[in-house]
Amino acid sequence: MSNLGRFQTGQTIFLSLQVPGAVVPDDVPTITVTAPGPTVVLADKEIPVKDPFNAKGLFHFPLFLGLDYLVTGDYTIDYTWTVASVPDTAQDTFTIVGGGHPDGQVMSMYFYHRPHADFVVHQTELGKISAGRNPKV
Repeated sequence: MSNLGRFQTGQTIFLSLQVPGAVVPDDVPTITVTAPGPTVVLADKEIPVKDPFNAKGLFHFPLFLGLDYLVTGDYTIDYTWTVASVPDTAQDTFTIVGGGHPDGQVMSMYFYHRPHADFVVHQTELGKISAGRNPKV
């Protein structure tokens, strides 16, 4: 079990799983994320393989910390897989600290001038487009 660190809502965590012995499991491993409480936030999500030809048994998944991760505290990630019909598990933890926004960071921004007002239009990591009116510096 390892601690992946401290994150804010709206960030992305990159989860990696290396199956011991670098063997290929019978089926794709799954993850279950449990929040403080214990509340299951994400259940039985399959993790895709990272490099099937050069790194056997290596799986990688980007986990976006959106609206389901507003509660601060320690979260637990349970990995499950089977090799030769024998189940196996691993576990990681991470901590959500205060701050951030569930839509993620602003990825693009554009200043839009109109005769009646000025606008700043921006798009977040989640894909939401928002506009602010009459920005000031």
